[in-house]
Amino acid sequence: MIAVMNFVFTETDCRVFESYSKFGCELREFKSTDEIASVPNFGFPIRTADSVSLQLWSLSASSEARIERIALSPKHCDGHTFRYCINGWGLMKFDFSGVRGRTIQNSYFGHNSEKRARGWEDTYRDQLAPADSWDWEKLGKISGKIRYHVGKRIAAGKVGSRPILPAAFKMYSEGYELDDAFGIVTALT
Repeated sequence: MIAVMNFVFTETDCRVFESYSKFGCELREFKSTDEIASVPNFGFPIRTADSVSLQLWSLSASSEARIERIALSPKHCDGHTFRYCINGWGLMKFDFSGVRGRTIQNSYFGHNSEKRARGWEDTYRDQLAPADSWDWEKLGKISGKIRYHVGKRIAAGKVGSRPILPAAFKMYSEGYELDDAFGIVTALT
């Protein structure tokens, strides 16, 4: 995760947010990899308590992402009544997963396509800015730059078509299993 996020912060114009805030808290924006790494038990667990879920917002692709307040049911959320998330058609989601037992969970990087955004645009007209407010070509270039860096520059190898980052590759060589889902294999390092 550190090598990936260092690249995002130094080589792209992305702002980086947690996907969801903690209950009763504002949404956090991170300005550096150190800020992300310093948060104990970060974020909203995806598959394990060690998961990190981020949203990357490229300012050159759009100025139209929105922070949304989500109403919660206090009886189901330890008395909390709200939390926040960030929404936008072209946000890039990066979920860094950890290890469960002796299985390395897959991480995920992706975003909507222009076709998908246009297909759902009417459904979310009140919540999201129009799909036209995103420069899909620029988004594709930034996304491709991140994918290239992960897959070609820092990956220690591949398992099938999935890039596997150095710490996860070391664990895999020592007998850890890989989650059989698609994705990037990171083991949070």
